[in-house]
Amino acid sequence: RADATQLHEQITDSVSLLRGIFDWDAATARLAELTAASEDPDLWNRPADAQKVMREKNRLADQIE
Repeated sequence: RADATQLHEQITDSVSLLRGIFDWDAATARLAELTAASEDPDLWNRPADAQKVMREKNRLADQIE
């Protein structure tokens, strides 16, 4: 029982640490913004901006999934 309690505490601490590092709500909101930006036809007339948007979008999508 003591082992289970200790394991539970370690998991709780780890989850708290991860939440501090990765803000889920902010990440999903930013992904939605980037998705909308990538659907703007004018973005593709600016290749450097399009590349920046797509890199961030893909990185964020990989982290969320």
